[in-house]
Amino acid sequence: SLYNSNLEKEKDIFSTTIPVFVDYRGGKKIINWIHDCVDVFVYQDKICIGTTEKGFDFSIFSCNGNKIRDIHLNEEKRKITADEKNSILEQLKRKKGPEQWKIYSSTNEIKFRDYYPAYQAFCVNDDRIYVFGFLQDYKYNVRILDLNGKLLKKGFIPAMVLNNVNFKTGF
Repeated sequence: SLYNSNLEKEKDIFSTTIPVFVDYRGGKKIINWIHDCVDVFVYQDKICIGTTEKGFDFSIFSCNGNKIRDIHLNEEKRKITADEKNSILEQLKRKKGPEQWKIYSSTNEIKFRDYYPAYQAFCVNDDRIYVFGFLQDYKYNVRILDLNGKLLKKGFIPAMVLNNVNFKTGF
């Protein structure tokens, strides 16, 4: 939604129904471990909204909330393997320790989806959309698009380069 200087809503420009990361049912906390991305970047005079709800999608709006374009790339879905799920759970167990894990696992249920979302994060800078996929073999899949949605480059970046980056600030 866009608001004026008096914080009065002027216009709704985008809506999505991304499922929650944490849900509570039957006295347990249900954690959807790998979840869809939805984020907003304001770049120069444009609003860029990205969501993986239906795939690799972005919507670009003017600063007045008028839609300029939608961007969609057909990307092959990547299955979340049993080994990857087990590895995530093992890392969590090690991090918590045996006693804390026993308590944690009795009050929390971790759920995994079948496929990774199209991406996990993105940022907009230098007239480009930088899109970051999920970790695979200690690397992140990165795609760079122009603001019209043309794929300019794709490749992989080692995990150690991105592990401490805040995508909002770049640091």
